[in-house]
Amino acid sequence: MAIAQAKIILFHPEQAYGYLQLADTNETFRFRQKDWLGFGLPQVGTLVNFRLLEGKQGYLAVEVKPVDVA
Repeated sequence: MAIAQAKIILFHPEQAYGYLQLADTNETFRFRQKDWLGFGLPQVGTLVNFRLLEGKQGYLAVEVKPVDVA
């Protein structure tokens, strides 16, 4: 699927997952820490690019990286 842009709205470091919200809608998608391509831990409020992958329980955000990372 094409690259989309969203903002991190929640991240649980203990459980290693979080949620993204699309910039132009209220749609949210779950992502796993192992799919984070930035430095350190994901931070709430960070604008990111990502791809969607259809999983067993719906869509999952993968290849999540801050928009300023090349």
